[in-house]
Amino acid sequence: TSLDLFAAWSGDRFVLADKSSLRLNCTKGDAVSVEVSARNLYIAGPASTAAGVTAMGLPGAVQNVAASKVGVSVEIEFDEPEDTGFGNSSSEAVLESVAQASTCSAFPRTGKCEFHETVNAGGGSPVVLTGLTNRTVYYVRAFVRNLVGDSPLADTPVILVDYFTLPVLTDESKVRVARPYPPSVAYHVWQNGAKQSTANIALTVFSLPSALTTA
Repeated sequence: TSLDLFAAWSGDRFVLADKSSLRLNCTKGDAVSVEVSARNLYIAGPASTAAGVTAMGLPGAVQNVAASKVGVSVEIEFDEPEDTGFGNSSSEAVLESVAQASTCSAFPRTGKCEFHETVNAGGGSPVVLTGLTNRTVYYVRAFVRNLVGDSPLADTPVILVDYFTLPVLTDESKVRVARPYPPSVAYHVWQNGAKQSTANIALTVFSLPSALTTA
């Protein structure tokens, strides 16, 4: 499969006239050879020495997303995808790691929903989210980005994070009381500010027995 790209010289660079209609069908990781030749009004010159590049696509989804509260921020940890854009385990394609938190599951950037985002240049985990509102439950997701674009958001795992900060109290009085949402007798288990996916506890209310009396 080959593709001819014609570009006009403008200033100090070549500019493609119509990039949107030009496509070369290939698979991530394919070796692609590129040659350049100049053409004047009468004839094309010889082609340059071929330069090899590797076809890149979108990276895969991150795995094992987890959250933990550190001070007044939340660290989002995850495993980078095996496919970072070249169809294999090479990490060279990842340019940025992104973590987002929102009070709405669709992660809108405008409107009444609260939205936060942190970008780690160069990729890597963890990504630290700051500026969150106390006593708020957030939808949190993480993904990576390369030159082509972001990991497919449809494949990006989303977790719930209960963000709260404890008041300055004595050690004996530090208490965190939470109610389930929606209300039920099954209370969710939260560990380090992150909701556990399977664990839950049942709350039973009882009173102390009456004092015993002698007959």
